[in-house]
Amino acid sequence: DIVPVQLAVGDYVLSPQHVVERKSIPDLQSSLASGRLLQQAEAMLVHYAVPILLIEHEGSAIAPVAAELDATSPQCRLALLILHQPTLRILWSPHPSSSAHLFAAIK
Repeated sequence: DIVPVQLAVGDYVLSPQHVVERKSIPDLQSSLASGRLLQQAEAMLVHYAVPILLIEHEGSAIAPVAAELDATSPQCRLALLILHQPTLRILWSPHPSSSAHLFAAIK
């Protein structure tokens, strides 16, 4: 059953152990640039054993990969997030209906 409630941490709680923070590509880029995603990941880890970052790309690319990446590129910031939060799971989904299938498989 789906029960809509306002959550303090994450966008979806799949079980007492699993929480999901959902990001579109523009939101992901903004959250990485501001540092907000790191804060969200840390908060998920405090309250849940299995924090999940769901990236819904809907055909979008995160950004073209340059020959030389700098520390401010979304790719580098995502890599740093993974290094700092090694228990964070990352799921990629092409659209919301695929995300729902992923949630059902996890649950």
